[in-house]
Amino acid sequence: MPYYIEQSFSNDVEVVLQEAAAGSLLLSSWTCVEFVSMLGRLSRMKALRDPQPLRKAFEDDARRVYVVVEPVPADYRVAADLLLRDVELGLRGPDALHLAIARAHEAPLVTLDRSLLNAARALGIDATDAGVLRMGSP
Repeated sequence: MPYYIEQSFSNDVEVVLQEAAAGSLLLSSWTCVEFVSMLGRLSRMKALRDPQPLRKAFEDDARRVYVVVEPVPADYRVAADLLLRDVELGLRGPDALHLAIARAHEAPLVTLDRSLLNAARALGIDATDAGVLRMGSP
């Protein structure tokens, strides 16, 4: 989201994306749903007038920049298992699915969500903030 809508980490995220090797960034179709959900939420809150240009930009990038992967039935089973592995982590269903997909593709999960990052690490799943949370932005 910070790449498409100006936020405190936007510049740092742009640097990370520009430095990524071609074809190295996986994106699940579930992330696409979450992105559009956020656009809808911002529109309902009147913080975004027209979500369609951002949706188009994201979908164009999904085709050009990212490797889009589809969740498979096993990902849902792993996500369900992760939810109960350590309930004190407060892991939510959508985030458990992100972790399961990353694990299945042996790809690090890149997130700026500190709770998700901590849960991933506690569960032994490769995850990173790509250094963004330490780059000096709030």
